[in-house]
Amino acid sequence: MEPTIWIGKEGASAQLLQHVENQLKSRELVKLKLHKSALEKSETISIAENIAASTASKLIDVMGHTFTLYRKRKVARVSKER
Repeated sequence: MEPTIWIGKEGASAQLLQHVENQLKSRELVKLKLHKSALEKSETISIAENIAASTASKLIDVMGHTFTLYRKRKVARVSKER
């Protein structure tokens, strides 16, 4: 799986968190990759944990500057009317 979100020097901004939220709504797994400029103040693991906590997702993998988040998708229930 290739990264679908790249994190730049702005880090975990509100706009980035909204982008992660939107992807988690449409798919259960989201892969993110950090540019080196995002690592000046923090390590990958701390950024990943922060984003996971902010999006109510689970951090399932960290490899180098890349990490994967998981959140079970909510299934809409269809009511059966007769």
